[in-house]
Order: sequence, then C-alpha cells, then structure tokens
Amino acid sequence: MKKLLILLLLSTSFSTFADNNLETCLSGKSPLLCDHNRLTSQERSEAKKAELAENLKICLSGKSPLLCDHNRLTSQERSEAKEAERKIYFLVTESN
Repeated sequence: MKKLLILLLLSTSFSTFADNNLETCLSGKSPLLCDHNRLTSQERSEAKKAELAENLKICLSGKSPLLCDHNRLTSQERSEAKEAERKIYFLVTESN
C-alpha cells in the first residue's frame, strides 16, 4: 500500500511538472525556464510564437533594452524598438 501511495504521488508530481512546464512555455515570459524537450512539436511551435510575442512586447515598450533580444526581431520591428528606446531615453533625460 505504501509503495502504491508513493508511486501515485510521484506520478502526480511529474504530471504537475509537465503542466507547469507547458504553462511556463506558453506564457513566453520565461524561455530559459521552459523545457522545450518535454513539449510536442505543436506545443514547441506555440511556445516559440509566445516567446517572440513577449520579446516584441518588451522591445516595443522601450523600457528594458537589456531584456530585448533584438536578434529575434524583424528589421521593421528592430527599427520600431530602437525608436521606442530612443523616446524613453529622451523622456528620462528631459526630466532630469
């Protein structure tokens, strides 16, 4: 009985880990915490789209240029991100 309970707890833990991994991956907010190897090809594709969208959102805010991965942007998106960063920098230096 004790072994059965341990197996049940372990399988539940692995299931929870897999669900949490999928949730993390599909949020796009923590690509380094996403274990892409545990995803199906469809889930990997969705995770990549989510990561790109989250990166674009960060980049276009202009507030966190160090968190923006410019290499993952199209040339148009890169131009828009640089402009957003310039505007934020201008606002910061203007207020000082």
